[in-house]
Amino acid sequence: MIRIAFFLVTLLGGLIAFGAFYLVRGDGSSPEPAEIAQPETPQIEAAPMEETAPERLYFLQGVDLESGAVTLVINGELTGQDALVVTDQAALAAAQNAAFVNAATTDGGTVALMTSGVPPQHAFATLYRNDALVAALTCTTTPCGGYASQDMNLTPLFAVAQPLVSIQDAFDSHDDYLATIEAIAQNSNYMFLDLRPNDPFPLEPQSARMELALPTLISLADTTFDTNVASALARTIVEPLLPDGAQISEVVFTTTGEGLVADGDSGTPVLAGGAPIPFPDVKFTSVTVH
Repeated sequence: MIRIAFFLVTLLGGLIAFGAFYLVRGDGSSPEPAEIAQPETPQIEAAPMEETAPERLYFLQGVDLESGAVTLVINGELTGQDALVVTDQAALAAAQNAAFVNAATTDGGTVALMTSGVPPQHAFATLYRNDALVAALTCTTTPCGGYASQDMNLTPLFAVAQPLVSIQDAFDSHDDYLATIEAIAQNSNYMFLDLRPNDPFPLEPQSARMELALPTLISLADTTFDTNVASALARTIVEPLLPDGAQISEVVFTTTGEGLVADGDSGTPVLAGGAPIPFPDVKFTSVTVH
């Protein structure tokens, strides 16, 4: 662009000089105007831009490995498959100055190591100590993007990583529940990480609760029924079926609205003009025993 601009200005200047010279001396018998030589424009080549090396984020640097065992979870965004977990403290220490990811993703997302306010499920990698989140490697921009293999060095960690497997369990006994929690605490192969329940933990024993839905009551729309009588009837039906020690706390009646005309075989509402046909002569009431 510099060359073109310079060339155009020079050419325009040449034309102005030529015109002025010709008019001053032009009377019909004037000799042919002399051709004015134009100086050759030097070609200036732009210096090649030096490519800036991407900033690297050594996310294990500064992590205190002396105050208790640290667990690193590497999520699928970095593994390219399922999540992996690293518990080898020596391997983590050795990788502190080697393991890195670029501070920017391939799509220009900004990545940082955050110590709070990051849902672990949305992080590239997470660090825990005693099942408490210490830090999370995550994107601070949206959209984020990902990494190419040359944008990170996690090889020392992948070499000692193990698959992270989620286990769900349920207990009929509070004693079994407490025993399982104790076993997890004593075995380094198991941990809660981001699945650790909120406090209070462990939970105290809870009284068993049950909701029983009885058949819906159908009555004429212009009549009412005595809920006390209906409640007593429901208790009479249900109480003999309860296990020892269980009791009914309340019976709840909820009006669900007027009736609709339905097909006698399928039970589906009959439509007129695409809408159900109301049957206002009856109303329905649901009955729930707690």
